Amino acid sequence: MEFTTHIISNIVEVYIFGRLEFSDHDKIHQIVKFLDVPNLECLSFELSNLEFIDSTGLGMFLYIQEVAQKMEIPIILRGARGEIRSLFELTKLDEIISIVY
Repeated sequence: MEFTTHIISNIVEVYIFGRLEFSDHDKIHQIVKFLDVPNLECLSFELSNLEFIDSTGLGMFLYIQEVAQKMEIPIILRGARGEIRSLFELTKLDEIISIVY
């Protein structure tokens, strides 16, 4: 997985590319650090270029959600498509995390 970020006003936009799997857990910790941005209103993930996600990758989003929820910062997953969207729907991830298709 590769990612880039943009901070627009009080929103951090995280653009994820490639495959999100177990080997990416260190990068997730880098993303979690963005929750410390002063006056952060939202952490948003753009997933239209995410090609694959395994169960560990799903767990990483749940971990980020847990940390963000304690800080009262919403997260949003946007742009999931194909098999990734189907996986989100199958696991009912949208009952825990806001997802915009």
